Amino acid sequence: MQYSPASRSADVSPVLQTALAALEAGISVVPICHDGTKRPALSSWKRWQTLRPTAAEVKAWFQRDPRRGLALVTGRISGSLIAIDFDDEATFLAWRQSIQGDRTLNELYEEIAHGYEERTPSGGRHLLFRCPGGTDSRSQPLAVRQRPRRQVLIETKEEGGIIIVDPSRGGVHPSGRPYLRLCGSVSSICQLAPTDRELLYTSLRAFDEPPPRATCSSLPPCSSPAPFRSLASRDLGSRPGDLFNRDPQVTWESILLPKGWELVRIAQGEGYWRHPGKVGAKHSATTNYGGHDFLYVFTPSTVFQPQRAYSKFEAYALLYHGGDFRAAAKALKQRYRSGQPKV
Repeated sequence: MQYSPASRSADVSPVLQTALAALEAGISVVPICHDGTKRPALSSWKRWQTLRPTAAEVKAWFQRDPRRGLALVTGRISGSLIAIDFDDEATFLAWRQSIQGDRTLNELYEEIAHGYEERTPSGGRHLLFRCPGGTDSRSQPLAVRQRPRRQVLIETKEEGGIIIVDPSRGGVHPSGRPYLRLCGSVSSICQLAPTDRELLYTSLRAFDEPPPRATCSSLPPCSSPAPFRSLASRDLGSRPGDLFNRDPQVTWESILLPKGWELVRIAQGEGYWRHPGKVGAKHSATTNYGGHDFLYVFTPSTVFQPQRAYSKFEAYALLYHGGDFRAAAKALKQRYRSGQPKV
């Protein structure tokens, strides 16, 4: 359905004009309360996650109370609309600086910003784009600061989400400051391929900080399905996983490096690792913390569960056999028989 320019006369508020333009662009919209709560000004807005309102409904919302703000509904109903929400300007500028040397990422940012970029009342940024054909993900945090308090620095608004946009003003935000569009419009939002979206997300996840590391005494125990009994150095009857854990030829480098993990540095015998696809100075896991020969992972962005310790055999089973411990033990048994135990 088209909404003619004639339906947006000069006496129509800027918020209503933008809402009608969003409908023309295939975007579902909802009104936002002007009491600083940032809540939709509807008894329920869930229906607009799967249905776009009519022009008459939108006019009624905003003509009833012109002080209301405007939010776009993200996800499939709005043409696979996605919003990247930077919590503050410092985080946004740090990310922009981090990609200065990457031509592909710089061009990707310019394409998105040309389509739609705005400054939030807190000084952060909203970047909007569409990604048809991608997975229909729910909104997710991409970067979190852990100290002095947990704070989401960068997050996405995807399936089932909303994002408050310009020209929302006044009491819509707790600060009373406005949302200000810097470039583009709801009619010029660009479209990205799923591969470009993942490249973008990877660059943003570089600002994710792992939760505080547990002390050695509180490391969670290894929990393979059938714990292996301890073995003597020449106990040929021991299980393959025991042999693998004790084998001096098997190192964390031989397990992790072939699977794309990057060893950032080694300090006092402890290895600091980045998981595949992660960029930046932050590490994702450690090995041999406190002299204990375990892998300890911080991030949920890998096959490992975060905040627990893994033995070499557990890591091998997850990385090389999809978590099938029986298949991993069988493969190691054959390798030890052939005299080729090293990964």
